[in-house]
Amino acid sequence: MFIVLLALAAGILGYITQFRDPVAQDVRVEKTIDGKPDSTQENIVTQEFAQAQIAKYVYAPLTLDSEHDLAEQVQQLATWRVGGIVVFGSQVSLAEAQQLQDELKKFPDWRPEIMVDHEGGTVQRYSGVGFSKLPSWQALCAQTSVERKKLLRESLQELRAVGITMVLAPMVDLGEENAVLGTRLCSADADVVVAAASDFISVAQEVGIRSVIKHYPGLGKTIVDSHKKLEAIDPSEEEIGVFSQLLEIYPDLSVMVGHIAIASKDPETPCSLSKPCIGALKESFPKVQVISDALEMGGAKQDDSLANTARKALEAGNDYLLFGSPVTLEEIGVVLGELADDNLLQ
Repeated sequence: MFIVLLALAAGILGYITQFRDPVAQDVRVEKTIDGKPDSTQENIVTQEFAQAQIAKYVYAPLTLDSEHDLAEQVQQLATWRVGGIVVFGSQVSLAEAQQLQDELKKFPDWRPEIMVDHEGGTVQRYSGVGFSKLPSWQALCAQTSVERKKLLRESLQELRAVGITMVLAPMVDLGEENAVLGTRLCSADADVVVAAASDFISVAQEVGIRSVIKHYPGLGKTIVDSHKKLEAIDPSEEEIGVFSQLLEIYPDLSVMVGHIAIASKDPETPCSLSKPCIGALKESFPKVQVISDALEMGGAKQDDSLANTARKALEAGNDYLLFGSPVTLEEIGVVLGELADDNLLQ
């Protein structure tokens, strides 16, 4: 275990340069006009195919509230066949969650991941009427394992009953006193964080839900909100070691990569857009699935376009590109179109 921790720490701090390059097969459909190939039709088909391939790696936002048409959102996301839906909303009720399930049932041949933030406390989308409310993650970490598992099992079973397949939790960033993250942090003690996160992950697995640990390589030291701008820090071996310990136990976990730069190596590029940073994680744990934090956040996008930020994230080795609720369906369409034009998966 100690050797593995050192290997992973050395990987990210030394920037091991190995990263994933997804490959997809091209499909060419031959159309003819008067016996001659119709290049226009062929281009349309190949463009649609390329966009469909990109869409599989996109986790797109859907908002449950009175201002967004639920049926319209589901219809569009189903047309694109995105790989996942990230559900947003304030204190989503059981009735609203069931309405989403009803809409999804209209597309039985499309099986996206249905995911939601579920840390507890202020970060729990499904917390309205009909759902149990969890205490903050910090409060859950302070409980005994028996108490924590009981609350988590009740809550996660409720999510599974309404079709949730993945939760964007638990947070495993080390720290306690942080003005940006507050009670979203579990503890400054790595052993406490690993124990609490293991409880969360194991209970989620029991009920059939995948967990996403976040935010690699660790945001516990941050003083700047990555929703707004990029910050550069040097994570400690202990911070990186939390991810390593959990991935030793659960090697096929999903890991969300944060929009934080490594000060001593590349202070201008967030780990989420860095081939070496993501490569270090995949070098040590080749089964891991890497998910970007929301790409519209200031720490990632900065002054760039959303499509170009997504392009960088895919090229850096992220397996899935996640977008948050400020992003519209129109913007998702632009991203898919531009990335398809690039033929990034060829």
